[in-house]
Amino acid sequence: MPVAGPGPAAPRPGEAQIVSVQALRLVAATLVLLSHAEIFGHYLAGVLAAPPPGPLRLLHGGFGVDLFFAISGFVMIVSAGRPGPGLDRTSFLRRRIVRVAPLYWLATLFVTGWYHLLDKPPRAGAVLRSLLFVPHAGPTGRVAPVLDVGWTLNYEIAFYALFALALGRRVAGTALRVLALLAALVAAGAAWELPLPLWAWARPILLEFGAGIGVALLWRRGVRLPVTARVLLALAAVAAAALWDPSGPATGPQRVLTVGLGGALALAAAVLGPLPLPGPPLWRIGGDISYALYLCHIPVMLVTQYAWQALAWTRGPWLLPLFGAVTVLASFALAALVHRRVERPVTAWLNRQLARRVELRTAPA
Repeated sequence: MPVAGPGPAAPRPGEAQIVSVQALRLVAATLVLLSHAEIFGHYLAGVLAAPPPGPLRLLHGGFGVDLFFAISGFVMIVSAGRPGPGLDRTSFLRRRIVRVAPLYWLATLFVTGWYHLLDKPPRAGAVLRSLLFVPHAGPTGRVAPVLDVGWTLNYEIAFYALFALALGRRVAGTALRVLALLAALVAAGAAWELPLPLWAWARPILLEFGAGIGVALLWRRGVRLPVTARVLLALAAVAAAALWDPSGPATGPQRVLTVGLGGALALAAAVLGPLPLPGPPLWRIGGDISYALYLCHIPVMLVTQYAWQALAWTRGPWLLPLFGAVTVLASFALAALVHRRVERPVTAWLNRQLARRVELRTAPA
């Protein structure tokens, strides 16, 4: 069933909203990057018997994941309401897979090759499930793909599948059907002991996409908040994120009620009114490279960590800040390069090929 336009009264995203969403994407990716830089640095300090740098302080950077999920829900509804020809379910899924999969596959294959070089090869079944976005348990029992951050993409693809299933002629109806499907899945996961991968696809964290959809529905209805109210929303988002216990279940209710809620509040604060930011082009570029940054920083840290050990670089109290600075800067540089030389041209080429196939299939005999 094709998606029709939302009607003449539906708002269209302006420059301010686009910059706000791009800024949030960059913030989300940077939060995750900083959190992982500290984790890798702590591990390196332990291996080198360096002076312990103290307790981990940046684990709340995982809040970036919840921001991403809220943004995804928002963007899907806003995109579905744009004027123009509708998309059928198959075209929608193809476009989303073209956007997400190629770079993730490349990063996964790089990490797989890296582990082979270290004589720690992952099982072939684990690599295959990772490439197919199927949640699975590793040797330690933790549910995670070969490229660790890919666990979030397993949820992204599941959300896209639900969204495609719910597509209809009216955006509001599509949104309500997606929300119903998300709620039904989470309720099923709470009611029954489901096996993998169904267990992973029925976790409460799915509701964070629904929170982003809720913000999008408010935005579509023209809800705009004064600056004071949005500042309060932003402060509430920080307070909710501060209540999160990162040592708890990664996809359970406690996360949804803290950083999940915080992600939705931060999104609402950013898009339900003007958000003047200095240097809008820089924020847009930062948002553009955020996906590459999210995927590339783990390979950067794996390689840097190995080189640091092999070359016996500094082991003193400066280890953690130096490791963090090196890996953060290298991750941004690599992300910019990969976005420009790999992600953007590959995505454009694949979309052209798909469009050509659709034209050939629909052309009159």
